Amino acid sequence: MALPDGSVAHGSLPPSPNHGILVSAAVPGTTAEVTLSDSRIIDVYDTSDAEEVGSARAYLERSPEQSAKVVDTRDLTFKGFPAAYIHYRVKKEAGVIETEELVIYRAGSKNFGPIFYVIMLQTPAEHYAQDVLLYHKIRDGFQARSVPKGECTND
Repeated sequence: MALPDGSVAHGSLPPSPNHGILVSAAVPGTTAEVTLSDSRIIDVYDTSDAEEVGSARAYLERSPEQSAKVVDTRDLTFKGFPAAYIHYRVKKEAGVIETEELVIYRAGSKNFGPIFYVIMLQTPAEHYAQDVLLYHKIRDGFQARSVPKGECTND
């Protein structure tokens, strides 16, 4: 992942380290703690297809809240991988929350199982126009690298 200059990535803590990063959309260069409960975040993570969902579209269809108003959704190819995109709004007591989510599906091979990469923006509507620009820069900096061959042993 190539982040825009001045952005700081905050890593996942146990029990799931090394599965993703958070960037504050409000203050991208902050070194203060950034959490999923922050109102303006960009979340980038991967997860295995342990439930054998099998496609980016199927994974994405599990995401939006029941009260979500879908603004846009489409299937696409993103950097050579099948992907699905959704932009939706949810009205909450504090206001309208805009969410954009790109799910990229990487089929498995003999060396690794299938993986989903998710790049998501969540922000209040009044900050959407500003925050979506940073989201697009981070999304465009996504790179899927080759998976190294490894071995597991119980020895």
